[in-house]
Amino acid sequence: MAAASDPNGHVMTGSTMGGFFVQANNQSFVEDSPRSEATWKRVLKRLSELGYLDQTNHGVYKVTDEGFARADKETVAAPLELSLSLVGTPDKQMLSLVSNKSIAPTKLDFLMSSGTYITGTELEEAAGSTFRIPLDPQKITELFNAPRPDKNYADHAGPAALRLVFTANGRRYEAVLPILLEPVSINHTQWLKVVGSQSYTLT
Repeated sequence: MAAASDPNGHVMTGSTMGGFFVQANNQSFVEDSPRSEATWKRVLKRLSELGYLDQTNHGVYKVTDEGFARADKETVAAPLELSLSLVGTPDKQMLSLVSNKSIAPTKLDFLMSSGTYITGTELEEAAGSTFRIPLDPQKITELFNAPRPDKNYADHAGPAALRLVFTANGRRYEAVLPILLEPVSINHTQWLKVVGSQSYTLT
């Protein structure tokens, strides 16, 4: 899987003062032990026998067409995992999204903690695995000013939620992120800070 994700589709092997190594896509796989070295030499031999790797030079293996096809099959079969969090300063907040598969965000909804829809933003993001989606301050303000029954009486801080709608492998998914709205002052200007993070496994 790492070799199929490598920019050059390569597996690099060799020996240094530290011992035998196997690397692909900036990942190292051999632990510092003779047993691990023997295991990974067997793995390389087996992947070559299966036709997934082809040794092109001494210490260099290249993923074959069969290898890419098998990696694609494993990727489709694996659960979809993603992580959502809020990043940036209160005046320039963004929703950070990291996924283990290619996805295409299509909409971001602003909800009460009960799930009641308040407002939303249509997204036109190209498919990928990492995103930084800017949060519209007007949408945050609209959510903050909504008649939320669980907001703090003094400053209206309190819970809410963001719902990300996206597609992956031709299917539609939703991920709801519980958030907290907090009024903050920056240089004598009032802003609304959005706080929240969560990881998901979707099947």
